[in-house]
This record gives sequence, structure tokens and C-alpha cells, in this order.
Amino acid sequence: MSFIDCYRRWFAKAASTDFARNWLGPRIMSRLDLLSYRLTSRGVLTLWSKAYPMLLLTTVGRKTGRRRTVPLFFLRRGDTLLVVASNYGRPRHPGWSANLLERPLARVQVYERSWAVRARLLAAEEKAAIWPDLLELFDGWQQYEHETLRSIRVFALEPA
Repeated sequence: MSFIDCYRRWFAKAASTDFARNWLGPRIMSRLDLLSYRLTSRGVLTLWSKAYPMLLLTTVGRKTGRRRTVPLFFLRRGDTLLVVASNYGRPRHPGWSANLLERPLARVQVYERSWAVRARLLAAEEKAAIWPDLLELFDGWQQYEHETLRSIRVFALEPA
């Protein structure tokens, strides 16, 4: 087993702890990932960016109309990028996913490249078909789904 595989297993377990899900992840690591990505164009300051592909997603706030940018792990399928709205398994959907439902046009940045996308919420059957591939990327999503009563949303981000 490679170092990256070992790291992925450790990270998925660590990210599923209450401390990581409720405090460290949303308050510290998301901000650190965003800053790191902006400074380096690929988030190389953080170890998990070597283990997980990461993008920046910019949505327009459904209430404020202001642009919001979040770092997310993603899975590429051709020209489509798949992102998971896990919100660390917390009870509420992340704000960015509600923004996409209201205003599906958004912008992504992958490394130095940036482009417009149209978001589409995957239907239950589509999600079920791709879910095993997403869990290969980050199996912590399985734990998150077990710990929340909501259905975790998965979005396809397709070139606009």
C-alpha cells in the first residue's frame, strides 16, 4: 500500500471525528484550503491536496447575491466534475449546494484553469451508480451519510 493510500485511510477516519466534522473542518481547514489554493493555484501547501483532487467552486449566494468560493474534492468524468455536498455529515446541506439549486451557473477553478459550469443535482439513480467511485476517492463520505438524516447531494458540474 502506498503512502497516499495510507494517508487517505487515516484522513477519512480523522475527518469523521466529531471534532473534525464540527470544528476543525468547517472553521479551519476549509479556510486554509481556500487560502492555500489561491496562493499556489493547486493547494500544494496541504498534504491532502496530493491525495485528493481539489477545485474551487464559486457560486452566487441565493440570499445575498454575493460570490462565495469553497474548496471541494472532485471526481472527473470526461468534461464533467462531480462534487459531494457532504457538509462534514452535519444536519444541514452546505450553503453552496442550496446556491447551486437556486442559481446553477457557477465557476470552477482546477489548478490554474478557470471556467463557467452549469450544476445539475444528480437523481437518486445517478448518485447510486457513481457513489462507489466517489467513495474510492474519499470513503469518509460513507460515514457522513450514515451520521446524517438527510440525503447527501451530489452535483455534476458541466461546462456552460
